[in-house]
Amino acid sequence: PQNRERLQRARELSGTLGCTPTQLALAWLMSQEVSVIPIVGTLDVAHLAAALGAEAIALTREQVQWLAGA
Repeated sequence: PQNRERLQRARELSGTLGCTPTQLALAWLMSQEVSVIPIVGTLDVAHLAAALGAEAIALTREQVQWLAGA
């Protein structure tokens, strides 16, 4: 149930920010206080380009906490 709620929050916020849930998830990982470097694996160049778009997403502290369910 918690993961389903997180997915719903990610879908909602990604729609607001105009990005994909995957991009939002990557942006969330990169927004952690601890240094996190997501490793993206794909054979599709379009998927890689979409994933790299996460770098342009700047999440607020409140958004990061909200996504985490805090």
